[in-house]
Formats: sequence, structure tokens, C-alpha cells
Amino acid sequence: MDDLRKIDDLLNEEGFETKLTETGIEWKDAFGVECSVAKNNIVQNNDGLLAWFQDNEIGKYFVRILYKNYTTFSWRVYSNHSDWGISCNYIKWIGNKLIVIYREKHAHYLVKIENFNVYILFIGSISHLCLSEENVFHIKERENKGVLHRIYLNVYQTSVNIIPERNVERITDVQLKEFW
Repeated sequence: MDDLRKIDDLLNEEGFETKLTETGIEWKDAFGVECSVAKNNIVQNNDGLLAWFQDNEIGKYFVRILYKNYTTFSWRVYSNHSDWGISCNYIKWIGNKLIVIYREKHAHYLVKIENFNVYILFIGSISHLCLSEENVFHIKERENKGVLHRIYLNVYQTSVNIIPERNVERITDVQLKEFW
């Protein structure tokens, strides 16, 4: 509830009248549009950075980050079909990199936010996914052509490449699971 309360306090400071519950926050923006943050779409890293995925009923979705000094970063989620609706499927800190996977009408997007920069690392329809202990995403697309997308995130760099699916059997910590 502490994370929800921090976000609620920030929204109140921004001039919004909110409704805080055990599962999330709801409010209307300056145009009277319903907005919300669900508890399961909030994450905090070891340095106290708080991030969340913010829903909006007319297609203006945001990823926001609250820093310890109450500075905020807001990124309007990219989509070709935001009016159809967007759902946050995954949000997690990996060190100081915020990783978000969201779905719109035709595709999933895997996004990295780091140092006020936004990088879209993958766009496609994910059928299976694995995050290994070394912070490597392995993604299988629905229209798989025998390859996996491998997205490596470490402290110093990020790399995105494609590997043949048959090579996955040799990688012991990759157990692809269905992705919703």
C-alpha cells in the first residue's frame, strides 16, 4: 500500500482528486477522462525508484517513474492502435533499467527505459517468453519462422539479436513459457 500511497500523494500534488483502494488508484484527468493505476502494475527498484503503468480510457497510456527527489518522468506509450486498448503484461526493474511489455491490437512491445531514454527493443506478437537468470529475454513470435529473439540486458549494455530456435536446446536455463 505504501507504493500506492506515494503515487496517490503525487497525483494529489498534481491537482487530481483520487480514489485510493487496496488494488489501485482511480481519478479523472483535466478533461474528465477516467485514469487508473493497478497495484500489480507498480514496481520499485533497490534504489527506491518507483515506476508504474497508467491506464486511460481514451487511449492515452503512460509509463511513469518517480525518483527519490520527487522528480517524475512520463512517457506516453507508443501504439498505432491505442484507441483499441493497451494492456500492461510485464513491468520490472532490472538494475536501473525499467522493462515494460505491453500489448495493443496487433503486437506486443518490449520497452527499456534507462536514464530518461526510451528504447523499443521488440515489436511483434509474442507466443512464448523466458527471462533467464542472466537477464536475457528469449521471445518466440506467434508467426515463428524457426528463430527466437534474444534480448540481453546487463549493467553495461543491451543487445538484441536473433538465434535459431534449434540452438535453444543447448541453453540450459531457457524454458519458454506461454505468454499471455
